[in-house]
Amino acid sequence: MEIYVSVPLEERIARGVHAFMTESSAKQVQATWLADRELTEEKRSEEASDWGAGISIWECGLKPGIVV
Repeated sequence: MEIYVSVPLEERIARGVHAFMTESSAKQVQATWLADRELTEEKRSEEASDWGAGISIWECGLKPGIVV
């Protein structure tokens, strides 16, 4: 099973990492995060990224837990 993880960075520190079942849900969170910080323009977003602020969406597999 694939999940989508939003990873926001502020001052190069990951804060508020969340996992989603659908890519569209993760993209919605990403769009809101960028809009809240007025980073919807690509140039502003790139400048903020240079200073350690941004949000990424990672697609990854969800593995079952292992009981020891």
